[in-house]
Amino acid sequence: MNAQTSPYIRLTIGELFTQTGQNKTIAFDPSYWKTLVTNRDSVSEIYGGISAGLRIPFNSIWAVEIGAGYYQAASFKQEGKIYQYNSPDFYNLNYDYKIQIRRLMFEGKLLTTFNTIYHPYISAGIGASRNRGYNYQEIPVEPYAVPDPSFANRTQTNFSYSAGVGLDIEVTKNWRIGAGYEYSNLGPTKLGRSPVQMTSQQVSSGTINTNQVLAQVSYTI
Repeated sequence: MNAQTSPYIRLTIGELFTQTGQNKTIAFDPSYWKTLVTNRDSVSEIYGGISAGLRIPFNSIWAVEIGAGYYQAASFKQEGKIYQYNSPDFYNLNYDYKIQIRRLMFEGKLLTTFNTIYHPYISAGIGASRNRGYNYQEIPVEPYAVPDPSFANRTQTNFSYSAGVGLDIEVTKNWRIGAGYEYSNLGPTKLGRSPVQMTSQQVSSGTINTNQVLAQVSYTI
């Protein structure tokens, strides 16, 4: 193990798993409202990012890494049913929209060493998640159903935090490969108002919690 403080750069790729959705009743005016009933399906998408920082050894056994990283997941879909007037008897439409997640995180790792090349670790991070809801659409279930004008695209920035565990393996003096698990809280995604909506209520995904299975490659400068 390198006994000196060293800059590093790391590439991360993996799979993100989440289950989003929140039932929401939206009033358009005092005489008309509808409830969006989410399917609450689990989704998975590819996830990746790049990070850089410093690896600081305490001794031959313990070290920390402190740095910052940018991460992004492929867009995933939120979908469900629409009950007009909050009644299953008026189920004439389905809906869907897409969610895009981007994160900027300050993060750290605490690593130990055994058999010289194996480095189990725990990790944690805090930062900001920029969540975009977009491409809302309504799909008729019955031929006579008429979709309402779409809710607007909207982007919001939330506080985000993460925690994880994993194992890095020293391949050479400068290169490491690793695998790990990470949990992240990304906050909600909300859509904007419909152009015919007279209220301020918003369609929301609810808080997005994710589980990521990760593979990493690190280079120490």
